This record gives sequence, C-alpha cells and structure tokens, in this order.
Amino acid sequence: MDAKIITCDFQVIIKLFFYYYTINMIQFIKENKKEVIIIFIVALLLRLIVAIIFYNNNIMQKFADDMGYYIFAERILVQGPLVLDSSFNQMTSIVAPGLPWILSIILFAGGGWLSIFVVNSFVSTFICILIFYLATQIFNKRTGLFASIWSVFFFSYVRHIPSAGKSIWMTLLILLIILTLIQVLKERKMAFFKILIFSFLFTYLLHIDERYLAYIPLFGVLILFLDSSTIKIRIKKSIMYFILVCLFMTPWLIRNFVVLDNIVILSTRTTSITEKFIDYKKSEVSFNHYGNRELSTSQIDSVLSGTKTHFSKTDGIPEGQIEEMKQGKFPHRYSTLENLANRLIDLWRPFKFSSNYYMGGFSYMGPWSLKHNVSAILCYGLLLPFFFIGLYHLLKRKKKVAIILLSILLYHSIIHMLFIPYTRDRYRIPLESIIIMLGVYGMLMVYEYFIKKKTIRLS
Repeated sequence: MDAKIITCDFQVIIKLFFYYYTINMIQFIKENKKEVIIIFIVALLLRLIVAIIFYNNNIMQKFADDMGYYIFAERILVQGPLVLDSSFNQMTSIVAPGLPWILSIILFAGGGWLSIFVVNSFVSTFICILIFYLATQIFNKRTGLFASIWSVFFFSYVRHIPSAGKSIWMTLLILLIILTLIQVLKERKMAFFKILIFSFLFTYLLHIDERYLAYIPLFGVLILFLDSSTIKIRIKKSIMYFILVCLFMTPWLIRNFVVLDNIVILSTRTTSITEKFIDYKKSEVSFNHYGNRELSTSQIDSVLSGTKTHFSKTDGIPEGQIEEMKQGKFPHRYSTLENLANRLIDLWRPFKFSSNYYMGGFSYMGPWSLKHNVSAILCYGLLLPFFFIGLYHLLKRKKKVAIILLSILLYHSIIHMLFIPYTRDRYRIPLESIIIMLGVYGMLMVYEYFIKKKTIRLS
C-alpha cells in the first residue's frame, strides 16, 4: 500500500478533527480568556524549565525505551513511515509506530532531544487547558478551573517532559477520546463524522500502546448501551466504530505481513498473546518479562551464604533483595489471588515505602524514593478520598458520564490485573486526568458541605 495515500488519508482526518474541535475550543477560550492565558503561561514556563534543566544534565544517557523510539524515528526519516526494512527483533517491529511517527516529524523539522522536550512541554500544557475544558463540560467552570490548576503542578505531567513523551501523548489522546465519545453518545442520529474522529483517535492510541487493543469491545459496549439514539442506530454506530477501527489498523497490519511474513497486530509485543491462534516460530514470540528468577530452597541458602549473587551471568540479584532475604523476606510463587491483588495495588498505589515481589512473586521491586513518594502523595494520593466522593455525586447527577469514566477506570484495572504481569504506577498516568477531575469535584463538594453547615450554624 502506498505510504503517500496513507499519509494523505490521515492528514484529511486530522484537518477535519481540528476544524471540528477548534470551533468549540476557541469559543471556550474566548469566554475564559484570562484564566486560560494564566494557566498556559504558568504551565508552559514550568515545563520548559524542567525540559531545559534535564536536557542540560544529559538525561538522555539514562534512556532505554525512549532511545528505541528515537532510533525508530530516525529509521522513518530514511525509509518512510512504513519502514519496510525491518525484522522481528528490531525496534521497528518490537514497538508500535505511533510515537516514532510523531518523533520523526520533530526530527524532520530539524529538531533533536531538546525539541522533543519542548514539544512535550506544549502538549502537556495543552492537556491542562483540555482538562479545564472537559471538566467544565462535565461538571462546572469552577471544577474545571481548579482541576486545570491541579494539573499544572501534577507531578506525572511534569516529570515525563524530558522523555520521548509516550505517557504525555497517551494522556492527550485519552482526554480527546472521552470528549469525542461523549459527543457521539449525545447524538440521536448516526453522527458519522464524530464516530470517524473517535475511531481515528482511538486507533492512533493503539498505534502508540498496544495494550489498548483490549479496549475495542469496551467502547463498542458503551456506544451500544449508553447512546441516546434508538437501538437500531446504536447497533449501526457500534458496527461503524468497529469497522473504522479495523480499517485504520489495516495499513500497518499489511506492512507487518509484508515485512515479517506473518500476521502481527501492531507490533511483535502482541505475539505472546496471538500465538494461541497464529503459528509463529519460537524466536518470533517476544516480550516475555518473566525471565528465570525463580529461586529454589538450596539457591536461597546460597544467596544467604553469599555464594550466589546472580540469576544468570548477565542478570544480577538486586542488593536490596539480598538484604531483605537475610531478614526473612523470601520470594515465592504467588497464587492467582496474590498476583491479581499485587497488580491492582501496584497500578493504583499512592505511595511505596517498602519493597515487594511482583511478576509471579520472584521479581524484586524496592521502595520508591522519598521524592517519588512525596510527589505521588501530594499530587495523587490526596485526591483519592475525594475521587470516590466525586464519583458518587456524579453518578447521582449525570449517570451516563459517570458510567463512562468509571467503566474506563475499572476496565483499565481489570486488563492490568489479568494480562500485565509487570504493572507499574506509571501505567495509570493516561487515566490520571479522570482522577484529577473527579477528585477536585469531590473536594469542592466537601468544601461546599462544610461551608453550608457553618452558615446554618451561624444563622
């Protein structure tokens, strides 16, 4: 398939998207000009300062996956967006192409890592404005304003500025997907253009992170059961959404078939799942994170005596794990319930002052640093109690929107509990905007409750 045709189609969709949303956004900015300008300036300055400091400290030397995305982008500049010269074990097949496509545009414009950090700063700043806009639509202007202010200083949105920007772009897409989905569900007619935009945004999210493939049925179900139209139109909308997602995924599926000579969905990371249905060579099944870290009773004794310090020649046993094993905290094979609970806790935990084992009970994870703990508690942990209050009140007021947000959070949790053995707190970042909006809403509800109570007492 001609790369120029694919690029042209995507350009048309992007232009239509910006035409549709800039009308509403421009009107919103005009009505809230003063607040938007202040948020934009403060957020952007903070992020640019962080970008410059970390760039000057050469943070790039510590990059692992981020450097892989950069190399992929460089290959795109040489070979074009499809990168036809590739193989199963190269970065151009191991990761999905969505982020490298974005990075290649920055590199094509003559940029490097500093330019990428600057673009991340602008995108993260726009996320703050978008939270203001979306929270105002869902709740009210005051909630939108305070949620936006909270997001300006939200640690996750700042610390990932000096990176390839995967978490930042996923956060932006999730917000746009929620906004577009709400618009789709409001329409009593087919709303082809809105479904087209929604499907494109979601498909591009898939091309950035393959895990969101699991969301395909979720959004179809939400359209089917929450849409405002008749059951006949609901079914048509769901089918149209599914067909469009499949169509948008087809170019890269064809590219993978041509390059890798097999059916590979998005990237070779998915082969560990699709191997149940597709015949791959053993070398073609990738992304096995478990490794061989299981220790027998005799090996544990060797670790305690100091004669064993490595799982293998290149995989050393962490010093923290050795120290904790000497204190009696041994790895063991987790039960199904222990695995599920551990993954759920690691995904949503607001702090981590002690170590634990994960990925089946044998991989060691130490406590977070003091900076990580303090920032997570202040930016995220403080919101959690108010998040549940906000969710409860939203369910009473706007049940449909509340179900959308709650479904996304629950589904995200279930997917990570069942299928992602290496779950980290950073995997919640794309959805933390929901926590911010509902948390701030709940916080303001509690504030109003006590103000009213105080007023009644004084009167």
